[in-house]
Amino acid sequence: EELLASFGATFLGTIDVGQMGVWSAPSAELTAVGFVADLSFSAFARLARGEYGGAPTRARHTLLLLNPRLSAAANIGQPWERALRREAAALVDEGGWRWVYAARALAQPDGSHLGTLVSTCAHAAGGGHAGGDGSGSGGGVAGETRGG
Repeated sequence: EELLASFGATFLGTIDVGQMGVWSAPSAELTAVGFVADLSFSAFARLARGEYGGAPTRARHTLLLLNPRLSAAANIGQPWERALRREAAALVDEGGWRWVYAARALAQPDGSHLGTLVSTCAHAAGGGHAGGDGSGSGGGVAGETRGG
């Protein structure tokens, strides 16, 4: 929240049964969305299309995903939801996302937490997808942007 406050962002509420938070910073041309995942993609797609307001559709507007859990378009929706998967391919696979930073939990062989690895390298997060390595786990990605 402190990061978003530095942009003058205001919490607008949640979409997708209260799991995806949305913040807006009009002066920074920024919309931030938290916890977008394969299972919540359809609500995120409606936001990206402008169904909750036109800001995310503007050319110079930045859409910031916080802790996204998206893997690839092929994993989104049901197999018969071809239109949703085409939209997912355009937004997730070909969306031009740029990784800001990634935070990955480090574990010891016994599974106990060892620490956190933070990287600013776009390829360290893996795959170029909005969520990392294609495993569906999201890889702990902390933030990424598109636009602006």
